[in-house]
Amino acid sequence: MNRYKIVQIVVIFLVIFTWIFSGWPRIWQNPPIPPEIQVAWAAAAYRSSGTFTAGTGAITPPYPAGMVANDVCLLVVTSENQAISLTTANGFVEVPTWSPQSAGTAATNPGSRLAVFWKRTVGGDSAPVVADSGNNTEGRIHCFSGIITSGNPWDTGAGGNDSAANDTTGTIPGSTTTVANTLVVLIISTSYNGTSTAQFASWTNGDLTNLLERSDNSNTANLGGGHGMATGEKANAGSYTTTTVTLANTSYKGAISLALKPAIVSVTVSDGNVTYGTLNVNTSRSTLPAEENEMQTATNNGNVTVNFNIKGTVSSPGGWTLAGTAAENVYVHKFCNDTDLDCETPFTNYTALTTNYATLDTSVANAGTVDFQLRITTPTVVSSYVEQDVDVWVQAVQP
Repeated sequence: MNRYKIVQIVVIFLVIFTWIFSGWPRIWQNPPIPPEIQVAWAAAAYRSSGTFTAGTGAITPPYPAGMVANDVCLLVVTSENQAISLTTANGFVEVPTWSPQSAGTAATNPGSRLAVFWKRTVGGDSAPVVADSGNNTEGRIHCFSGIITSGNPWDTGAGGNDSAANDTTGTIPGSTTTVANTLVVLIISTSYNGTSTAQFASWTNGDLTNLLERSDNSNTANLGGGHGMATGEKANAGSYTTTTVTLANTSYKGAISLALKPAIVSVTVSDGNVTYGTLNVNTSRSTLPAEENEMQTATNNGNVTVNFNIKGTVSSPGGWTLAGTAAENVYVHKFCNDTDLDCETPFTNYTALTTNYATLDTSVANAGTVDFQLRITTPTVVSSYVEQDVDVWVQAVQP
């Protein structure tokens, strides 16, 4: 009995001795923030289309209900190969170089002309008015999200008239992209004089993935006409060949392809490492100059203005949870925007991290930076005396 007590006391003493002189628990020895930060490409995507509108005079194609600010919208207009223009543009301008495309005799079935206009929306935009082209005029607005928010929205494009062939085989010329992850919009016209949503089928292009038809409409106003639209994804920069599509009825065609450029949302953190060193339980340490002197800087390396968000994590491998107040196996990790706020003591401008993203800064322009400080408080009691990694994630998103 006495021997057991002695052994027990020795064991307790050795544990305490080791804790005091080795500095257990050891917190955050050179962890990345986060382990690996990669460029995150915003998904350039088709959002929705407005109502297909046709008539024998001027028409006003509406925006889709789901349109939001910074969408890139394409107004696609067709005629019986007669001049196409806007009487009230409301911000739409014709795509240069590749628009319009046409074939056949004007005002004679099945002559066809295709024109494409574009606009970057601001929210609450008024619809454009398309002038009477003479015989029949058809139009529809298609909107896309995740597209670069300044300059021309396309990386490249192409146009043609299917060699002026009056048949049921349509060809839309390709081009060569210079950036990754473009969304290729494929548009082709028809002069079919009938109300239909099934004039185009069998869209094919081996260089594009997720090739999907998005719009297919024709109408009987006077000699009638309409267009079809599909989208495909081009993951890597390079050429995309001619797209083929089958028409239900013979027609002359105009054809245009546009490779829409994605907004690039990425972020780097420098230097991305913090060494809090060896800390005792219920102890705080910051990245301020008087302590670790390891202020972090987040940089917007993308091509659009972004918001920076930040979140914490459960520690590894001990599994300490993250909260606003330290407790048993619960630690606190706080952040402070050192660009906009005073992050010196007494730490009044620090916000506790959670495992959900919180706002670090907003409206950070391309090449803009945000300095931020971190402050950790270890748990009051721990059940695992091993080195802990506590990662911090910084995220960039489009406003």
